Amino acid sequence: AGIDELDIASALDEHLADLDTTRPLLLVYNSNALHQPFQTQSEDHPLPSMQGTDYERALQVVDEAMRELFDALSRHRADHAQVVVMTADHGERPNPTHRVPRVESLYDEFTHIPIFWRIPEEMQTRTFEETLTHHNTSNLDILPTLLSLMGYDVANLPFEFDGVDLRHH
Repeated sequence: AGIDELDIASALDEHLADLDTTRPLLLVYNSNALHQPFQTQSEDHPLPSMQGTDYERALQVVDEAMRELFDALSRHRADHAQVVVMTADHGERPNPTHRVPRVESLYDEFTHIPIFWRIPEEMQTRTFEETLTHHNTSNLDILPTLLSLMGYDVANLPFEFDGVDLRHH
């Protein structure tokens, strides 16, 4: 079976309630519901009747977990600027036709990795929005961009990145 995505969202809600809200929060969340065996239901959290393939039902589980995660952030951290980045370890392909190891392949389902950024308006720049909307980016760009959003001058850090700060790219 594995870890229940909705148990994770509930645990996060409880954890956020106990945190000092005057301190910044960095949250890293990794979902495995879309890896086989797909999580198509939750034992502890009733879900509406879901239709579709196992993969499509797993997508609905992830959607519900993300809704609960964002609700928890709104309840416990609503008055704070929140940067949320969601990505994956590979792209989406519910029934891949290519049975090769993904680290050795350039098929679309392995290279087109989804990423979602939720950035408070006061932290957005026109360049950032343009880059995210119209240009290819890389997972290597996440860390320098997050450091920039936290106020660090990425170009003057004592180390270099392979990625770029997407706010100024």
